Amino acid sequence: MNLTQLLFRYVVLTGLLTTLLLSGIEFPLGFSKASAQRFGRPPSANKPGGKRSPCPTAVPEKVLTALVEDSAYTQPLLTTQEHPTFLFYVPFSRTWEIDSDDGQSYNITSAEFELLDENENPVLKNQKIIFSLPENPGLVKVTLPITETELEPDKEYFWIFRVICDANDNTANPSVAGWIKRVRGDSNPNLWFDRLEQLAQSPTSRLEQLRQLLVEVDPELQNLAQTPIVELEPEASGTRRQEDNGCYYNQLPTRTYGAQ
Repeated sequence: MNLTQLLFRYVVLTGLLTTLLLSGIEFPLGFSKASAQRFGRPPSANKPGGKRSPCPTAVPEKVLTALVEDSAYTQPLLTTQEHPTFLFYVPFSRTWEIDSDDGQSYNITSAEFELLDENENPVLKNQKIIFSLPENPGLVKVTLPITETELEPDKEYFWIFRVICDANDNTANPSVAGWIKRVRGDSNPNLWFDRLEQLAQSPTSRLEQLRQLLVEVDPELQNLAQTPIVELEPEASGTRRQEDNGCYYNQLPTRTYGAQ
């Protein structure tokens, strides 16, 4: 075999290996590689990602946290519920004109929830549901309203929960995101969102279970087990900020978001 043939085989083999490696790269289910290139590929779901947000928290060293497993970003967590419940730790208080370290002022009064299907199409009637934040930081729950279309069995959906600090710049708004899938029957032992539903309905009678859940998500949150879980109510103006410059989620989250 001459040198030319050897070089040719080397080039072909290198190209083949490169193709195999690229095709094996995992992206969130249902999202294209183009989407991943636009929004990044965070390794987890329960804490925000990307560059540090200037949005000032009411609790130092704390970040927005979804009470889900890290794997929820790449593998759906399960539910049997048609209108499931989500739990979050929100370290923001409902305040006006907070001055942050960057010299900017922020009105932190609301959060928004989005739900997309596997093809990145919005599922909610008004594309987003807007919620008023409580007066104080703590645990909150968001239940998909019964006025919205129920989750279809065996379909996967991508959810995004975002605290609004800057209505004109989504990259300044902390967000958490992940996958959810409705299954038939309750024999599956890993019904994460059904577990959240039970805890949210009667947290005082399930204090130890709630504490264990908080430890699983973030051990630093376990002291919140005895605090009230505030249910967020949709605002009447639920269609505001519907356009977002034509983009439903400008930045998907990673665990490094908000790192000190």
